[in-house]
Amino acid sequence: MVMDTKTPGKRHLSILFKPNIDLQYKKNTLFTCLLKVLSVVTSFIIVPITIDFVNAENYGIWLTLSSMVTWISFFDLGFTNGLRNKLTEAISLQKYKLARTYISTSYALLFGLFFTLWVIIMATMPYIDWAKVLNVSNSNAPNISQAFIIIFSYFCLSFVLKIINIVLFADQRAAMASLVDVSGQVIALLVIYSLTLITKGSLQLLCLSLCITPLFVTILFSIFLFRGKYKEISPSIKYLKIKYIKPLFNTGSKFFIIQIATIIQYQMSNFIIARNFGMSEVTDFNIAYKYFGILTMGISILLLPFWSAATDAYTRQDYAWLRKKMKQYIQCFLLLAIAGIMMYFCSEQVYYIWLKERVDIPTSLSFWAMLYNIVNVFSYPFVILLNGIGAITIQVYSSLVSPILFIGVVIFLIQNTALGINSILIASIISNFYGFIIAPTQYRQVIVKHKKGIWTR
Repeated sequence: MVMDTKTPGKRHLSILFKPNIDLQYKKNTLFTCLLKVLSVVTSFIIVPITIDFVNAENYGIWLTLSSMVTWISFFDLGFTNGLRNKLTEAISLQKYKLARTYISTSYALLFGLFFTLWVIIMATMPYIDWAKVLNVSNSNAPNISQAFIIIFSYFCLSFVLKIINIVLFADQRAAMASLVDVSGQVIALLVIYSLTLITKGSLQLLCLSLCITPLFVTILFSIFLFRGKYKEISPSIKYLKIKYIKPLFNTGSKFFIIQIATIIQYQMSNFIIARNFGMSEVTDFNIAYKYFGILTMGISILLLPFWSAATDAYTRQDYAWLRKKMKQYIQCFLLLAIAGIMMYFCSEQVYYIWLKERVDIPTSLSFWAMLYNIVNVFSYPFVILLNGIGAITIQVYSSLVSPILFIGVVIFLIQNTALGINSILIASIISNFYGFIIAPTQYRQVIVKHKKGIWTR
């Protein structure tokens, strides 16, 4: 067992860099796959139960509010992604005091940021007219206001508490991070199902059930891990050092710009649909999105350990391993694309078995949802690798263009065509030009040809 040269005499952490990176990666991928399968099953089961609990309109309100609230993610200024890369480097180089400083500083900074944001939003709540914002009846506005407070409070706390997931990802333990999330999902499902048996459903009760449960699970995991496996890098006030904010933000600021673009492109979808087509259409959109999202979920499962593994491999200049993994991901893309086409032809039957006649999903919506997710499956491996090695400057420049392109295409299609909510998916595909055009080119320049300059910045 190797000792930390900066802390002689102490028992070394159990999170030592493992020389056999491929074995560690395969274990992470296998267990992550199993957990994500459980996550997908849980998310599918909870949809009909939730719709029965609160009806399709209220479920659409939950989805819309959740999407709106996730816009606050950009207030971390890309900090968590910067933390992930820096923490991975610190752990790989066995600089555990530095890792502890990063973690302690991150907890303090994120708590300060999101507490301030929470106070500001709560102060403005009385002045928000939810009936106009979401295009619903005035009688439902008070319920929406209460639901928003619950969801917003949850997201603010969640951003701080989820640092434990960043630690797990940095230590290349993506499976454990997945376990934290899946545990919250499963328990939330059990809570919702139990409530359907004993009480009448309400929007507020739904929000409480789906928000409090994941927070409780995350807190338990954080206490358990920081008192056990990660005790030597657990957060501490004495390791809080303001000067370490800058290196985190140097990388994080670029991710911040990318996050804003992502929020505009993807998190505004439900809001745009609600404003232009109604809450029931939000439910239809999200059901098709969730069904074909299995494809994106599939590649995401495989990629969960890849970000930090790519950081580590690139630090050691192991280009052969990175090329090997990308070749495997391209093979996975081909299989998932075939699976997506099969899912499309079976979609009507699946919707009926899954939701009976609760909703009616148009065939055209299924087609565009399939195509959108196939494009994502192709793009994700290239983007994740480049994120992991910090080569994101080109992506930042692209992110300045993509949200403008997205909004422009959405407005044009809604106003000039009869495509309806399909417009959202078409605009998303077009505006994702970085993922399926630029990122593969950049990968080839950096990993295959070993080019530097703008390609690696």
